[in-house]
Amino acid sequence: MTVQSNVNTVTVQKDKEYLVIIKKYASKDRFQCEAYYLNACSSQGIRTPSILEVNGEQNSIRMKGISGLVKRYLSNGELNVCINQLISFQKLFPLDSTKGNTRGDYINKVRENVLFFSRKTGADVCMPQYEKNLRALESLFFPALFKDAKPENWVFHEDNVSMIDFDYVVPSFILADFAQLIKFQYTDPNIEIYPLLKKFLSGVRNATLLGQLSEYEAVLPIVVANSCISAIRLNPNTSETDANYLLRLTSKLLQESKII
Repeated sequence: MTVQSNVNTVTVQKDKEYLVIIKKYASKDRFQCEAYYLNACSSQGIRTPSILEVNGEQNSIRMKGISGLVKRYLSNGELNVCINQLISFQKLFPLDSTKGNTRGDYINKVRENVLFFSRKTGADVCMPQYEKNLRALESLFFPALFKDAKPENWVFHEDNVSMIDFDYVVPSFILADFAQLIKFQYTDPNIEIYPLLKKFLSGVRNATLLGQLSEYEAVLPIVVANSCISAIRLNPNTSETDANYLLRLTSKLLQESKII
């Protein structure tokens, strides 16, 4: 079976004992990114697919398939397990806040996404409140890698969870992947979003972050909204059903933040 995504071709073959996943990447950067992070994570005890063969000429990786469940909607317990792994990932690959322009890039992306949403839906943006939220984000900015931790990029086993898909790992804001993980559970009354946020921030072991917990709680809605809009704008595989949900959630979040 072969599946064509917007960037990669994924082929599944059946071996005698397990499935073999063959990913052929559309770019050398994505190929090298996946190979690097799969090796680095597995060497540090983070559960990932095992590499069987790397082919630099064809930009492809053969890896051992993982048995388990992939879910869209996660329970509190499942989110906690994912956050434990996400904390391990962030601690394994810390970013230097003095290098690059990650802060400016992220703030500009949020700015563009909110204006895109306004044009798409006709919602009026309250510019003073919009700028106030952007300033709050900028003052709280703490760089971290964005791994694309959406629920579909986790495989659940009886005793643990594995992380998959490392072909797009880029510098971003520390809450960006947290938002990616919880956005489809954000309105679920059974999900304890803010205790999960506290656990995530405390797991990064940064006293400054914990001291500003209430401020991070305040900007979480716009961070989640940004994640929703990015999925609509940049992911051609987003279904119509998902896009409609994300638009409704974005509207709710931006209203909570008094931006629209």
